[in-house]
Amino acid sequence: MEKLQYQFRLQPQKNDVLFIDNFKLSTEPTQVLYPYRMAKITKVDNKKQTMSIVLSSLGYRSISRANRDFVVRRHLFSSYFYGEEVELSVKTLLDEEKVIKIKRPFNLLDVENLHNDVEFEKKFEEFPYL
Repeated sequence: MEKLQYQFRLQPQKNDVLFIDNFKLSTEPTQVLYPYRMAKITKVDNKKQTMSIVLSSLGYRSISRANRDFVVRRHLFSSYFYGEEVELSVKTLLDEEKVIKIKRPFNLLDVENLHNDVEFEKKFEEFPYL
C-alpha cells in the first residue's frame, strides 16, 4: 500500500472519496454486475471510531470507469449520491478488498462564492488553471 493511501486510511476526513467494492462491503447478490461504487465520507467521529458515508447512485464494472467519473468531477454533484447515510467503522478502511482506494480532494474551488469577484479575475489571469 502506498504511504499516502495508508495515511488517508488511518486519518479519514470529511469529503474523502472512497472507491469501494460494494458487493464485498454489503454482501448483496444484486451488486454482482456492477460491484464498484464511489462513496463520500460525510462525518467522522474519532471518539467512536466510526464514519458516515453516502454511496454513489451509479455502479461500475471496473475501477477505471469509476476513476474516470472522479476525474470529470461527477462526484461534486449532490445528485450523484444517495441521500441515505451508512455508518461504518473506521477500521473498514484498512481492508483493501472492501475499500480499494481513497482520494482526497484538495482545495476545492467554490465557484459560487467567487461569482462577481474582481479579485478572482485577476487571479485567473495569473493562474489560469485554478
